[in-house]
Amino acid sequence: MNKHFSKRNIVIFVYAILGLILLYFMPSNLSDEMLRNYIVLLISYFVVFGLWIYFIFKQGFYLFEPATMIVGITAISFSIEPIISIITNDTELAGFNVFDGCIKATMVYMLAMFLFLIIYYMNKKPVQEGLHKGNNVIFEISKSKQFMACAYLFAIVGTSVLIIDTFLSGYNIQYIFSLGLKGHLDQSESSLGALINLQYWIAPSFLYLDQYEKRKWPVMTLRIIALFSLLTKTTRWYLVVLLISPIVYKYVITGKKIKTRKIIIASLIIAFIIGAMQFTRGNVRDGAGIASADWSSFSLLTIWKAFATNLDLYKTLYGAVIYFPEKHFYTLGQQMIYLTAVTCIPRSIWPGKPTSIIDGELKQYFLGSGAVTGHWAYAQLTEYYIEFGILGVVCCMSLMALWCRNLKKKYTRKKNNHSIIYYSLMFPFLMQLVIRGYAPINFWAYIFMVMPILVQKKINKCTIIHETK
Repeated sequence: MNKHFSKRNIVIFVYAILGLILLYFMPSNLSDEMLRNYIVLLISYFVVFGLWIYFIFKQGFYLFEPATMIVGITAISFSIEPIISIITNDTELAGFNVFDGCIKATMVYMLAMFLFLIIYYMNKKPVQEGLHKGNNVIFEISKSKQFMACAYLFAIVGTSVLIIDTFLSGYNIQYIFSLGLKGHLDQSESSLGALINLQYWIAPSFLYLDQYEKRKWPVMTLRIIALFSLLTKTTRWYLVVLLISPIVYKYVITGKKIKTRKIIIASLIIAFIIGAMQFTRGNVRDGAGIASADWSSFSLLTIWKAFATNLDLYKTLYGAVIYFPEKHFYTLGQQMIYLTAVTCIPRSIWPGKPTSIIDGELKQYFLGSGAVTGHWAYAQLTEYYIEFGILGVVCCMSLMALWCRNLKKKYTRKKNNHSIIYYSLMFPFLMQLVIRGYAPINFWAYIFMVMPILVQKKINKCTIIHETK
């Protein structure tokens, strides 16, 4: 009881101290408009984090819970990072002023978080730390030759598609496995088109093979090939899924508590990898390659900037609320619905297949030309708002909360290993859904990641192999 009370005191203390630090570092020379922005952002910090802490005290906290990823990243991006931007005088997006939309965008974000938290925590049962706690039942899969053959089929096809697409993009084998230190890059626009979605078979099939294949070298070989390809192409989000999903699976299935030391070490490793990928991203996109980057300037500041670049996506919502609907009406599902539906149709069949109206036509107007040349992505809330306005934010965040609440049940209720594998993939995938608002990619990535799980569930029956009371 005292230990539980002590943890609560620590959380409240950190919450209050961080708020006071943000208040203390408020610049004294702010204009009236920027001062109002700062105050509203500070209020949003206390309200959103305060409400989240309230629900955590009532229902508990688990690091690998959906709310940790959704609320954590969104609140840091829209409450804390804008304050840091004001303090450091970094209030433009590629030279384009967007802070005129700060207050309205912050109201939209606070509404979204309020709805998400209320709907997500409607279930009054406390959160469980893994499959065992509260259930005491372990479900296993009755594997067969067909089961293992399918796992290998998905893994080999997915890895092959990824490496072929990497070759078609202009990288040769020496370049890939030396991470750009050897070989050559002949950048090309060629690709596998819609077939590239088959690469998403990799993550679930690797988890099946990790669990049920006694020989570890085949899946380890395929994993190394996939990781080197993703590192070469600087595809960060799927690399994060491949790295984090086995960790999530291990802790969820065993119910073990996560040691702080291991969290710190794993976070530092992933931070270093993402920082290095962000550092070389511009060189790769410009065709110069990884080796051309000035590695002498790579530092801890570089790693921080890599994360700050993703957290800076709050600026895209700031720009959007100024431009829509006053200067251009909402796009009414042209991207999230229509473009998503036709994305997998090959251009060889439909040469005139449409492209994103937001990226292709509108981005330059509400974010500036620098956002176009700099390949700026936009956040999840930005896409919702551009498509359907505040109503779109309300509906989409409500649906997201319902899905995440159902997702949480995959590890808190008596389920089989298919459900745990599904959950282990979806938890890191949530990061992509939050920071990258592009439904045509996100939807089909989800469909193809889930496909191997559905096939394996069809092949095998699930049996209880162990039960303890």
